[in-house]
Amino acid sequence: MLNLMRKHASSWMIKFILGAVILAFIPFGYGIYQDRRDTEIASVNGEPIFYENYNRLYNNLIVQMRQSFGEALNEEMIKSLRLRDQAINQLVDEKLLLAEAGRLDLDISDQELAEAIGRIEAFQTAGVFDSRRYEYVLDRSRLTKEIFEVEQKKALLIEKIRYVIASNAKVSDQEAWEWYRW
Repeated sequence: MLNLMRKHASSWMIKFILGAVILAFIPFGYGIYQDRRDTEIASVNGEPIFYENYNRLYNNLIVQMRQSFGEALNEEMIKSLRLRDQAINQLVDEKLLLAEAGRLDLDISDQELAEAIGRIEAFQTAGVFDSRRYEYVLDRSRLTKEIFEVEQKKALLIEKIRYVIASNAKVSDQEAWEWYRW
């Protein structure tokens, strides 16, 4: 069979058959990839956490650790640092904080978002926000403005709810002393 295919490899009929076989398998491969991306790995108060978000955060944690440890970072260190657990815990914390922000009716205005983005040094030229640089950096990062701004808004909202929680937390001198002694 292979000898026959090799003998007639330049034939348009063989090329057509091979093309049809390849095209037949494309939907299956994409379906497997899509299923994994959309897989819900956990949920918090009915809000799903998807594999794609977990995987992105896990990879970001590895990049951060590589910046800290350099070539010394290996699989054993990754396991001992429990980066997989850290990624899922961060996503759970994020869902809980966003739910609390929603319960308290906290929001980020468009002006707050614009000011925060304007302060990011990567988007500045000579200390001033540059919209062309903003678009260039996002393009290089393979992000759309919409996705970046939604993620930025979410990060600002989490920052705001953490501030609200921390500013309302009161610790007596006695509690602080007991914690210190412990």
